[in-house]
Amino acid sequence: MKTVIRFTSTQKPDGNEYKKITYWNRFIRVKVETLVMLALVVVSLACGGYRFYNGTMDTFWAIICIIFLFYPVLIITQFNSSIRYHLKHRDPSETAPCEFCLMENGILIDVPEHDVHNFFRYDEFTHVYTNVFGFYMMFQKNKVLVMIRHSDIPEGRKDDFEDMMVAGLSTNCKVSKFL
Repeated sequence: MKTVIRFTSTQKPDGNEYKKITYWNRFIRVKVETLVMLALVVVSLACGGYRFYNGTMDTFWAIICIIFLFYPVLIITQFNSSIRYHLKHRDPSETAPCEFCLMENGILIDVPEHDVHNFFRYDEFTHVYTNVFGFYMMFQKNKVLVMIRHSDIPEGRKDDFEDMMVAGLSTNCKVSKFL
């Protein structure tokens, strides 16, 4: 007999939950930008401190150090702006009630209100995170295909879902636990 798990939820989170996951995706999951910002701040402080201590600080170097110090503030401000814009203009089907059908061969997401039907086979996922702020997150390269809230899966069925998913994942898929 085939295992099927059904429940109702939304495709993607909203508000602060969405913001927290988006920050995680950009600055923690993909660490390059975080490391660049940290390196710019450290180099700026070290260079500026050295030049100030030796008395060789001039206007040009002071401006360069200030620019490097404020780069992270600029990036985070721009990122917050893009999150607010996305939340205001996002596809309504992302937050509409939908039915998830977790099956042995994949995940069917049905949003009847917007006539949206998506089916994702487990072998399409290239990376799966099993616990990102209470969500399963399934990626295809850098694109989030499916987000499932742990609390939405019926009691006692999480292990069944994880077993089905792991059995269907390709051998190239990486499975990670975040928290």
